[in-house]
This record gives sequence, structure tokens and C-alpha cells, in this order.
Amino acid sequence: MGVDRWVVMGPSWGSTLAIAYAQAHPDRVAGLLVEGVFLGTDAEIDWWHSPDGAPRFFPEAFEVFAERAPENARSDAASLRQWYLDAMQAEWAEGAPDLQGLNDPATEIDALRQSALYRWTEYEDRLSWLDGSAQLTRNGLAERGPDFVAAHSLIEAHYFANRCFLEDGQLLANAHRLGDIPMQIIQSRYDMVCPARAAFDLAAACPHAELTLISVNGHAMTDAVYPSVLSALNKLA
Repeated sequence: MGVDRWVVMGPSWGSTLAIAYAQAHPDRVAGLLVEGVFLGTDAEIDWWHSPDGAPRFFPEAFEVFAERAPENARSDAASLRQWYLDAMQAEWAEGAPDLQGLNDPATEIDALRQSALYRWTEYEDRLSWLDGSAQLTRNGLAERGPDFVAAHSLIEAHYFANRCFLEDGQLLANAHRLGDIPMQIIQSRYDMVCPARAAFDLAAACPHAELTLISVNGHAMTDAVYPSVLSALNKLA
């Protein structure tokens, strides 16, 4: 595209990609803005599905997510993820019939939950808000459609099964490569998808970076986050 250098921005998984790109091509990055930081570590991946992680804060959402899995897989994050990946791949091969009802407002949530593809993305969306009901989640996923839900669930589970194709701790270990890049980090304190520990660890490894903490917000980029993002972009411009 003829762009020599650019400001790279990424939220959530986008922050992982932005950091990895900036470390691989620091000469191409004029500024780096990451929000809802996810470093792809083993601990962050296990957080979602480990009994000592996010399920402690969203037990009702995790119960729906895990109840159809074999008993011996529910208490082990890696086993649960692998069971889901196998189930979702099999469902996709059959045409994902239970997911197609997502476009019909008359389809009950319990009917949609017959789909492993639906349950995977539903669980993440439930974690993304400070207070998001199952019905609000269903409405939001209906707007994005069954193709989005299937793609999101399958791709994410595939990356998690392969530990995001990163060595554990790789992005922090290579943080020194970001030293000459103007850098802004934005993190919500109550982010249950990408807990704040990663953002603080990144800020400690990159002391030149500015960390902005959103005091009351979850993972979703709401109106509480947008002004800080725009302010950070202006600083990098």
C-alpha cells in the first residue's frame, strides 16, 4: 500500500497481534496503542476455563458453557478446550444446524445452546460485560449472524489449542524491542476476558509506555473507553 511507517492499534487479540508485529518490525511502527491487553501466555489462556479463573466471577455462565462436556473435562482447562474444539469441528462438518436458528427471533436460547459453536462465543460475550444477560448476548450475536459465531468460535479455539502459536512469555521477553516506539496502553480494571495483570506487566516491561486505567469497565470497548482511545491516538499522532 506504499505505507512506510504507521501507528499500529489493537484491542484484545488485536493487542497480541499489534505487539508481535511491532516486535518483528519496529522500524515500521510510528506508534503503538494497545487496549484490553492479551499477551497470549499460558496463564491467560487457562484463565477463561480454569475453575480458579473467570468461572469464579461468572459461575452461571461457565455452568452453561461446561455442562454438556464430559465430567472429567470440566475441571481441566486444556481438556475442556480440546473437547470443545472437537465438538465444534464435528458440528461445522454437519452444517451447524442448531446454529442456523440464530437468525430467527423465535428461536429460544436453550435451542441455540444445543450448538457448541454458539456456547463458545456466548460464554466469551457474557464475560465481556460488567452486567450482560443471556438475552442481550443472544440479541448481539443475532446481529452478527451465525457465520460470524461459527468463524469466531472455531478460529479462537484453534488458536487456543495451539497456545496462540507463541512461546509462553514471548511477548514480554521481547518487550525491549519496543523501547524506541511511542506507546500507549489502555486497560479496564474489571476486564474478565483479558485481566489487567497483563497490561501492568507490559507497562513494567516498557517503562516508556503510558498506561491509562479505566476504573469501571469490562472487556467490551464501551463509551468509558472511547475517549481514552481517542486521547491516546492524538498523543501518538
